[in-house]
Amino acid sequence: MTTNTLTRQWQTLRLLPRSPKSITVHELWKKLEQKGYSITRRTLERDLLLLKDEFALNVNDSKRPQQWGWDAEAPPMLAPLLSHSESLTLLMAEQYLSGVLPASTLGNMRHYFKLANESLAPQNSKPSESNWRNKVRMLPSNQALLPPMIDGTVLAHIQESLLLEKQCVVRYYKRDYKSDAIRLEHRNTYPIHPLALIQRGSLLYLICTIKIYTDIKILAMHRIEAVELTNEPIIKPIDFNLDTYIASGALGWGSQSETIVLDAKFTALAGVNIQETPLSSDQTITMTESGGWILKATVQWTPQLEWWLLAFGTGVTVLAPESLRSHIAKTVQAMAQQYLPAC
Repeated sequence: MTTNTLTRQWQTLRLLPRSPKSITVHELWKKLEQKGYSITRRTLERDLLLLKDEFALNVNDSKRPQQWGWDAEAPPMLAPLLSHSESLTLLMAEQYLSGVLPASTLGNMRHYFKLANESLAPQNSKPSESNWRNKVRMLPSNQALLPPMIDGTVLAHIQESLLLEKQCVVRYYKRDYKSDAIRLEHRNTYPIHPLALIQRGSLLYLICTIKIYTDIKILAMHRIEAVELTNEPIIKPIDFNLDTYIASGALGWGSQSETIVLDAKFTALAGVNIQETPLSSDQTITMTESGGWILKATVQWTPQLEWWLLAFGTGVTVLAPESLRSHIAKTVQAMAQQYLPAC
């Protein structure tokens, strides 16, 4: 086998999609031509038959022309193989993501997680290495919430529509309606223009525009019940930029009003983390006579900042700016009112 044959067959394997997707010999031949491999279709057919015996390839003879692709459970082709360190990193990511991402999203990585598990299996590693599950834990930094269920087909179609920049038609229901009967009455079906996906905690959101309108909407992925792909290109709002959109205050991030210099007093215990994980690059911390900490940092005033401060409870007192201090005080007073005994 010549080097050219080896590289051509390697490229052929890389171009084959994983089931349920497939590709014809003619489509594969054209892709190889675009990459500089000048061969006949007969040579490609011989390559495929040869590779089929060595790799987990499927051929669908029920369709004309034939459809080729990887088996759905075929292991990923990696060269070189995963090192133990890389395998451990992947499996730590699996632990973390399993508490954040929906199962359908996480399923896209299952072949790589399986490969990492095999790399650290007893037959492929030392006993101390294969015992990694008893040595590693991933804990969330806030209250863990189980991710909602997202239909795998729906997610795959949305991702394809997003990457190809094509419109799709979705069936969507609003979150305020809980019973199946009410959901049936309030389902809406309409064409959308997908712009971005945002994962926030355990929830996955689709950023899009709807129909012919240019105002940006946020759809919760778990409330999309069905997707129909189209060949119509999306109409992207002029000057849309994902980072700029997030900074504008979308999903509780970004600027609510302005950039502020936060001045806050933390107790000794509450102030431990802020020394090692600063709020901003210009953060300063000064110890008080009582052992607490005075923090000053330039930050954006966002709902996220408010939630973070309120989570410390009595461990933090906002000193400035006065507008934020007053806002936090009113929130705390309203919370306390809810816990007063009923008259």
